[in-house]
Amino acid sequence: MSGASAHSPAATEEADKLAPVLDEVGSGSFEPPRLPDTVRRVLELTNREDVRLRELHEALETDSMLAARLIKAARSPVYGRLDVRSLRDALVRLGNGSVRNLVLEITLDGPVFKSRRFGAEVAQVQLHNRAVAHLARIIARAAKVPSEPAFLCGLLHDLGILAILQILDERLQTSPSVAWLQEALRTHHAEGSRRIAQAWGLSETVVDVLASHHHVDLADDKNRPVAACLNLAEAIAERLQAGVPYQLDGVPDSAQNDASMLSLELSLDRIGDIVREGDKVVGLFVRRSRPS
Repeated sequence: MSGASAHSPAATEEADKLAPVLDEVGSGSFEPPRLPDTVRRVLELTNREDVRLRELHEALETDSMLAARLIKAARSPVYGRLDVRSLRDALVRLGNGSVRNLVLEITLDGPVFKSRRFGAEVAQVQLHNRAVAHLARIIARAAKVPSEPAFLCGLLHDLGILAILQILDERLQTSPSVAWLQEALRTHHAEGSRRIAQAWGLSETVVDVLASHHHVDLADDKNRPVAACLNLAEAIAERLQAGVPYQLDGVPDSAQNDASMLSLELSLDRIGDIVREGDKVVGLFVRRSRPS
């Protein structure tokens, strides 16, 4: 990608050419990637309050590879090394919310969003989403906020970036400049994430938080604690070198981060504990290069 100024004549011409792509995302006329049938069935079931363990077990049995990865993940340090020996054990120990989140985490770690041209950026955003999800869960538990919605919002919050990169890859002959990508994605990615969550049938809380994750005050009052957890998680992910390449999702807003910390009633000492715990968890799946 080139590095032309976002306001140069060349960039203006580029923006005019690429504007229809962003209009497509903003209007909702684009089609989000279709999730595998088993994953869609799991989402459908876990949206129900009366779902039975047997129904989830039957749905996941249809995809033996996904079921095996679910069991393996439940045994991992990230999930507390749960003592699970079968799919049923995993479903019982994890609970419906964690099963849904883990199924999505496994699925989104694969090729749901594809891009040859932006392959490195897509991979980094996927890792960032995972890091933010686990950090949001840690923050939520510390602040006594529902942790599974916080995790899910973290996992999905930058899917809009992935969707836009995929569309650009499909439509363009040449790569856009970094400057254009920064300006365009910062403006449109949250709306893209919101529309994907809506298309996948996720809850109103998730849809609202994704739309406002850079502007917590715009979230519905009942959803602001989750939005604040997500906002802080993004800032900590950046600190732990698990941010988005080229800051495509925007520059961290320290005033917004401070407001989130205050609203969650988290002291600086507690934030320090969260950063240390998060560093251990994120380090299990994100390889970072540290200065020597």
